[in-house]
Amino acid sequence: MQTTGDMTSSPQIEAWAAALSRREEVALHRSRLKSVLLALVMLVVGLIGLALGLAADLVLALTGWLLVLVSIISVVVLVRRALSRQPAAVVTAEGITVGRGTAGPIPWSQITDVSVMRSGASSFVILAVTEQERRRQSGDAAGVDLDLKESEDESQPVMWLPNGLAADENELASWLTRELTARRA
Repeated sequence: MQTTGDMTSSPQIEAWAAALSRREEVALHRSRLKSVLLALVMLVVGLIGLALGLAADLVLALTGWLLVLVSIISVVVLVRRALSRQPAAVVTAEGITVGRGTAGPIPWSQITDVSVMRSGASSFVILAVTEQERRRQSGDAAGVDLDLKESEDESQPVMWLPNGLAADENELASWLTRELTARRA
């Protein structure tokens, strides 16, 4: 990866930037591999739950059947996610749309910062947005993930991009920061 000042550049970032400069949309999909692997893990959990469900002890049996239920639901969601052709997020010259985005894209002018948050083994790309945009997006029937980012002085509304994207979170955040900076100039 090459570094240019604060911003990093990679072939993926350059491909995204080139598509956006041609006024094409950049569709970000969930990783099919991650979804399939998680579904396999949940199948194993379901089998463990099934073994517990057949136990003679009532508490173990109830716990086992609960594990079976949770794993079945998880496998269905993960397989559906792996087979979906719908992008999890779309970046355009106008802004960023997350999920179905019935409220429309988050305009670049309403994004104040882009960052990566790490939690355990997971990383999340977070968009800090204006209060006005938080109110507009909170009416979205698709249930956009809105939260508050606590800073030293105040809390700021943020929007999380979907987890498990088929993109490196650091590269994605670097590119979005670059695009945000370019649009502010």
